[in-house]
Amino acid sequence: MLRNAVFTWSRLAVLGLLLLPAGIPTAAASTQTPLIAKWSRFEQAFKSTLIYSNALQDASLKVQFTSPLGDTSEVDGFWDGGRTWRVRFAPDQPGRWTFKTTCSDAANDGLRNQTGEFLCTAATGPTRFHKHGPVRVSRDHRHLEHADGTPFFWLADTVWAGARAAQLKDWELYVETRASQRFTVAQWRRCRGIRRSLRPSRHWPRRSKWS
Repeated sequence: MLRNAVFTWSRLAVLGLLLLPAGIPTAAASTQTPLIAKWSRFEQAFKSTLIYSNALQDASLKVQFTSPLGDTSEVDGFWDGGRTWRVRFAPDQPGRWTFKTTCSDAANDGLRNQTGEFLCTAATGPTRFHKHGPVRVSRDHRHLEHADGTPFFWLADTVWAGARAAQLKDWELYVETRASQRFTVAQWRRCRGIRRSLRPSRHWPRRSKWS
């Protein structure tokens, strides 16, 4: 059951992630090395030297991050409109990190062979996810815990149409309310679901007496 919870994680949003402050450090064009707290968000923008008619299909961006210990993680970048591409990454080791980009279009010098670095500092921040890291299944497979071993209790509320129907002010009120009620997870659909009619339909089998 706990394994299934992790497999469906991409379809769920933890309330703490919604509470990420707007002032999260991002990498900007600067001579100073950015400082990013452990488990916080590093963000880097890249400018494409080419204009694509269909950027999502015509090119792809990947960024390889190397940790202070030499471990590597490859992350997909994403198109953010116009000639702007971005990558986001959450470091899990304090120290100096480096990154290097690759692009499926070898002619795009703005997206390929771009390099940089940042320094990861001690974990800090307003939410439990800033302080303790992402959620995972414990080694004994009996409970959920943060990356640093702090137990995590999955208390979820469902807001299925929220991602499609709500405005930012609605989310702010929702998150504030549910956080005050000690909920730890919010669950919603990523796309429109199929609503079953109240009347029997030929597209749906009739229920048996056992269903």
